[in-house]
Amino acid sequence: MRFLYFLILSANIGLAQNSHKGILVDADDKNPIEFVGVYNGVDYTSSNADGKFLFTSSKDSIIFYRAGYKKLSTTFSQLSDTIFLERSPYELEEVILTNAKSLWQKITDSIRSNYVIAPYKEKFFLRGILKYNDEITRIQDLQGKLQRKTLLYNKDLPLTTKDYLVELSNMRKIGVVKDDHNVYFKFPTLFGLFSSFVRLNATGEGFILTEKSFQNEEKIRLEFQSDPAHDLVDISGYYLINTTNNAIEEFHVKSTPKNPPFKEKKWVRYRTTYYELSVFFEKKPVHNKYFMRQAKSREIVETSDKKKTFSETYDSSFIFSTSHNFEDFPIKKNINATKDIFRLKYPYNATFWKSQNQLLLTNEMLDFIKKANNNKEFKISSNIK
Repeated sequence: MRFLYFLILSANIGLAQNSHKGILVDADDKNPIEFVGVYNGVDYTSSNADGKFLFTSSKDSIIFYRAGYKKLSTTFSQLSDTIFLERSPYELEEVILTNAKSLWQKITDSIRSNYVIAPYKEKFFLRGILKYNDEITRIQDLQGKLQRKTLLYNKDLPLTTKDYLVELSNMRKIGVVKDDHNVYFKFPTLFGLFSSFVRLNATGEGFILTEKSFQNEEKIRLEFQSDPAHDLVDISGYYLINTTNNAIEEFHVKSTPKNPPFKEKKWVRYRTTYYELSVFFEKKPVHNKYFMRQAKSREIVETSDKKKTFSETYDSSFIFSTSHNFEDFPIKKNINATKDIFRLKYPYNATFWKSQNQLLLTNEMLDFIKKANNNKEFKISSNIK
């Protein structure tokens, strides 16, 4: 199989005279919508799992957009507390079976015209959430600057731990260190998170492919599904490809191992039972190049002991967003990108986090923080004062 490599980017937080806090819901079913981009030419944020957002900017214009919904362009003065987004009236044409060989050749030939194959900078926002048996036990937010060697990797450009220069600007964390069975769940490193966005080109042998064309959009949705005869893992997802320039604008994948074996470390047994990833690319007009606007990953891990006296579940998710892509600003490395991010230490800035413009805490998260601050049963690691 061939590999196509995409890495995640970063985000900035800013304050201005215009500010609005609201909730985004589906116009049809009235359910809250997560991961809606809220932005203009200066600032960026997104809605949380409750559909809530806080947006501040020096500009009066605001755009709301998520794939599958109509883009809404408005101003601060026209906003209400509840904003309804209408579903996009896309109708997919007849499904066509394809081997996608010619399509992927077009994508490969257009890589240098669509993506930056050179060092670049951006700012990032990262949220990590850990659930233990369906209850939140850890929350961590990081904001900072990032310099990468390149946006896109290929077989001729190897990935190394020296490819990322990270300056952490703000961080808040609070969570349980070890669970009921004295088990510490290890968070990934920044290097590991960035590298996890290196994606498999799922168009080779072992995949069943379908191609769907939109009637009113110059896009192709290339869906992939692993062969049911594969006895190790079930993989499905899709690429959304812009047919005018052959650029990948979205990538989604779900992976469910079939009865995966446990790995062992000392007396603990563990195995990944589910993995999911969504990545959204966007073109910056002034540079005419794509960057990664948002990404979200989720992994479920089952743990036990060698005697099988218990079985517990960890559910970890990470949300990334980016801004100030391709801009030039000073970066001074101040953290180790190969260290478990929950082990990182950085002072809490109350002023910054009370006014941060990236991703609001959900009601569930706020409830957890209150409980964690009063928890005497477990060791709590926190920099929140």
